Amino acid sequence: PNLQNNAFTLENLEELLNKSAAEYLDHPRGARLDGDELILSSIFDWYAEDFGNNRQEVLQTLSTYLADPYAEQLKNYQGDISYEYDWGLNDLEAFE
Repeated sequence: PNLQNNAFTLENLEELLNKSAAEYLDHPRGARLDGDELILSSIFDWYAEDFGNNRQEVLQTLSTYLADPYAEQLKNYQGDISYEYDWGLNDLEAFE
């Protein structure tokens, strides 16, 4: 997720976590529809149990952070889901 401009504190924790989740899912690196395929960050595969106990619960969780009509599309999504992750940030050769 994006870094926030404010420090996380006890008072703003929920607000900033929700904001971070919404911003992440609103960006193609978090979630995007490509034709009939939903492409999610691999984070949703690696930590699937944190987002729901099954496919429908994961989609419901994701839809809570998205604006309509994207949220409505996810609630009833029946297509394929694939996962990808951009490891470019970890490419040490890029910094040489």
